[in-house]
Amino acid sequence: MALYTVIKSLLTPPGILILLLLGAFLLARGVLARLLIFTAGTVLTLMTLPVVAILLMTPLEPFPALTPESIPGDAQGILVLGAGSDPAPEYGGDTVDEHSLKRVRYGAYLHRLSGLPVYLSVHDEDPHI
Repeated sequence: MALYTVIKSLLTPPGILILLLLGAFLLARGVLARLLIFTAGTVLTLMTLPVVAILLMTPLEPFPALTPESIPGDAQGILVLGAGSDPAPEYGGDTVDEHSLKRVRYGAYLHRLSGLPVYLSVHDEDPHI
């Protein structure tokens, strides 16, 4: 099963792109060509790592969660953005992951305090969610 996972990762993006860059690196002639291919491969590999994604996203989310006191008086609803999903065969597909669950629970908390309707946004990759 582990070998299948490794092969699957290498044959689907971004793994296939990294393999193509590695092949180009081995076939390229000249220092500049190899340097450019090596740089492109390194950047691509770094951009696919979750730790790098988190470091790049953290400055984009500087605002804390909405507090009950800061809900505008003219608000018409509470929008909860999904954060991901986990496999759940018992539901016939996927279910919300722990990050989405935290957001949904906080949205429900704000709903109880404000009475505003709650709207949920989910990733539309799996229509069973």
